Amino acid sequence: MIHRTDLRKVRQMEYFQVMATIKRFLEAENLTELELERLKPEFDTALEELDKALKGLKKSEYTEVISEFDHKRDLFLTSFIDQCNLYLHFPTEEVAQAAKKVSLIIEKYGKNPQTRPLQEETGIIVSLLQDLQASELKQAVEKIRATEWIEALRVANDNFIVAYERRIEEQGVVKSGEAKEKREDMQKVFVKVCKRINALAEINGEAKYLNIINNINQTVKKALN
Repeated sequence: MIHRTDLRKVRQMEYFQVMATIKRFLEAENLTELELERLKPEFDTALEELDKALKGLKKSEYTEVISEFDHKRDLFLTSFIDQCNLYLHFPTEEVAQAAKKVSLIIEKYGKNPQTRPLQEETGIIVSLLQDLQASELKQAVEKIRATEWIEALRVANDNFIVAYERRIEEQGVVKSGEAKEKREDMQKVFVKVCKRINALAEINGEAKYLNIINNINQTVKKALN
């Protein structure tokens, strides 16, 4: 079962990342088979409205800095992906297999992740970097000589997050009311989806919903830790 849905302690930008991650998890499932297809459009709409509220910030001194770090992380992310693709057909089998392992992780996040909305891209990069911390994948990254790309991506993404959050703080009450309202709407839909999943798991058996339940539980746990 999904155990926790209270995300009040999670900061605004990270909250958006959590919801964007859960959106991707939902899209990876057969929602018709799980009887969740009717709730997906409602979830998407709430997330889009929250995204608009967060984007509706006036230009500030941080805007240019944000753009700079976003450009850097796009460059490092695409370079890392290119590096991985380059080694897929490396003559040494061990290295080629390492590239395949990393490639499978990258594919989880869809094509051209650098073109996603700012907050969603941030969430993708954070999740990707967490995935690559696993011992086996860390070794694979080293074998394809991509460690420096990963470290550069981590720094650029961290700098982006700091600049973005400072811009939000700078706005004070300018958009905080609207963002708070849209977050509350998003939270209601999220709780609704979780309750629906738990109810259906009781009726149809938990095994059918185990993948989406585990993914949501792990994502929420990471956000709260």
